[in-house]
Amino acid sequence: MKETWEAAGQAVAGLHPVQGAVNLLQVLCFVIGPIVFFTYGAVAATRDAHYKTLKFRVVREGRRPLFVSRALSSATAVTALTVTALLFALATTTAVHVVVSDRIDIRLLRVPQDISLTDALPTLAMTITTGVFFALLGMCTAILFRRPLYVLPVFVAGFFLVPILSRFDPRNLLMTLAYPHMEFIGGFVPPAPRPVGESLAALLLLLAVAGLLAATYAVESRRSAYTT
Repeated sequence: MKETWEAAGQAVAGLHPVQGAVNLLQVLCFVIGPIVFFTYGAVAATRDAHYKTLKFRVVREGRRPLFVSRALSSATAVTALTVTALLFALATTTAVHVVVSDRIDIRLLRVPQDISLTDALPTLAMTITTGVFFALLGMCTAILFRRPLYVLPVFVAGFFLVPILSRFDPRNLLMTLAYPHMEFIGGFVPPAPRPVGESLAALLLLLAVAGLLAATYAVESRRSAYTT
């Protein structure tokens, strides 16, 4: 009975405006975001090749500025989409809270207080960080293999079906960075990551992203833009 009442209190806490928005960011960070942003990075990076406009942009802009602009546009899109999702979630959860707040009797429940909006900023930052990582991963893999339809099914299958291989698996490193900054109250709670120092995890992820970007640029710079 005690566990039932505690679970009910946690569920009611999920109806708090800021907490409900944070719950959405947590799901976006650990489940939905990787697929959405990987897909965006893969599709956006190969639009020029798909529409046969790559040769014109290479001549007009140059390979290096074009490659950098792709990476920056992916990071900008992830940031804009995540902030938009947060604002939409805040508006939705606030409306729901106003509608149901007077209809639920919580006098016998222990309901955690709603977190402040400033407390949600670390969750927002971590969601953007993981989104940028997967967007750049999608961009690089799609450029290397030239077609996003080839890499999307492999990524989705690997992300969901392949278990985390070690504590240095990129998925575990991302969770190591994001997990301590999440507020799991009355919502989605993923399993805790395997222990890795946050500084080491951040350094390894930065090196992995830098290496992947460098390798992708090196391969693409040796391709002819006129054969696409």
